[in-house]
Amino acid sequence: DPTRMDDASRMSARLYPMALNERSFDALARARLEDIQGGHKLRGFAVLTKEGRVKQFNLPGQDEDKRILIDWVTWTSNLITLARQKHPRINFQFDTPLRPSAFDVDAQTVTLDNGTVMKYDLLVGADGANSVARTALYGDACTKVLYDGTNVGYRILQGVDPSYLTNDMLRAIYDNDDNTARIFRCGSKKTSIVLFRSCVDPSRIDAMYTGTVALLSDATAYSETVHAIEGLPHSVALAIAASNAANAHNPPSSFGQVRWMREFGKGHVALVGDAAHSVTSSLGQGATTGLGSAVALADAINTDDIAGSVSAYSASRAPQAHALQRMEVLNAYATSGWRNPNASKLWSVIARAASTLGLIGGLLLSRVNSGVRHSTLFHGLIDPSITLRDLENQFLKCISLGVCVLAILTSCLCMLARARMNAALL
Repeated sequence: DPTRMDDASRMSARLYPMALNERSFDALARARLEDIQGGHKLRGFAVLTKEGRVKQFNLPGQDEDKRILIDWVTWTSNLITLARQKHPRINFQFDTPLRPSAFDVDAQTVTLDNGTVMKYDLLVGADGANSVARTALYGDACTKVLYDGTNVGYRILQGVDPSYLTNDMLRAIYDNDDNTARIFRCGSKKTSIVLFRSCVDPSRIDAMYTGTVALLSDATAYSETVHAIEGLPHSVALAIAASNAANAHNPPSSFGQVRWMREFGKGHVALVGDAAHSVTSSLGQGATTGLGSAVALADAINTDDIAGSVSAYSASRAPQAHALQRMEVLNAYATSGWRNPNASKLWSVIARAASTLGLIGGLLLSRVNSGVRHSTLFHGLIDPSITLRDLENQFLKCISLGVCVLAILTSCLCMLARARMNAALL
C-alpha cells in the first residue's frame, strides 16, 4: 500500500535496485501506465579494479531506449498510485491474507478471513513464487526447481556516506547528470557489493551486498571478507560490515529459485508473474516477464469463454516464459553458480564456457549477418520486437558458431604445432 511505504526500516529489504527496459514499457503502455514516475535513466555499469581505479561501461543504444534504474518500493508504490488515477474503477484491498483453503475453484469463490465470500469470473494469481492461488489450483508439488538460489542472499544498507567514496566512484554513480545513474559493482569471489542511487532519496547512495546465507549470518567472517576486497575504501567496508552485524538476528533476503511449471492456469484461474514462472535476479527480467505475461493474458481473454481464454493464454505464454527460464538458468550457473552451495560446480563450468562461446559467436554473427540485431543475450532481452523463444534460438546459434570458431582455432594450432615438430625432426 503506497500510504504505508514511507516506513523505510519496515521496507528496507525491498529497496533493492530493479531495471526496467523497453519490454517493460511496451507492456505498461498497453495498460496506459507507461508514464509511471520515479527512477533514474540507467546509463550502464561501473566496476572497481583491484588497483582502486573505476572503469565505466555504457549500455548499447542508451540514448534511445527507456531503461531506468528503480527500487522495488518506489516502483510498486508509484505503479499502484498511477493505476488508481488511470483506472479509478479498480478496487484495491490491502492486508487481506489468503490461504489455499480460502479458494473454491469449482464454485469460483474466495472466502476472506472476515467471512466475506467473493465470487469471480476470472481469478488472476499474481501472488509470487509461493503463490497460494497456484497451490489451491494444483497442489504443492506442481513446480520443478531448475535452479536453487536460496543459499545466496542479500542485505540493503540505506545511506552510504558520500565522503566514504572516491570522486571517481561518485562520478560513476551519479554520471554527472540529475536524471541518470550507473550501477556500481565491486567484490570478490565470496561477496559482491552494488552501490546505486536511491530512488526514495535521489541524493542518497544505497548499497546491496550479497553472499551465501551462511557467510552473511556470520558477522565476523563477513567483516573479514568485505575488508579483503581490493580497492574498496576502508570506510565503505566498515559501514557494510557494521550494517551486516546489526542485522545478524534476521536472515538475509534470498535470491529465490527458478521454478518451472507446465501450464499457467486452467478453468477460471490464470497464473502470472512469479506464480507461474519464477526466476532469480540473474538476468534482471523478473518484473519485465511478469508484465509480459499480464499482456499475454489480456490478449487472450474472451469474456464468452473464460476457460478457453486461460488455456489459450497458457499455450501461448508458457513457451516464451520457459525459454527465459532456460536462459536464466544458464546465466545463473555461469555468473553465480560457482559460489552457490546449492549449484553443481560442473554445470557452472559448462555454463560459463557456453556463455563465453555464445558471446564470441554472437559478436561474429552480428557482423556477417545483418538479420542478427543483437550480439549478446543481454542486448536482446530489452527488445520487445524479438520473442523470447526466438532470442533463445538465436543465442543457441551463437553458441554453435562459437564452438565452430573454437574448433577451427584448435585445429589450426594443432596443425601449426605438428608442422613445427616435423620441422624440428628434419
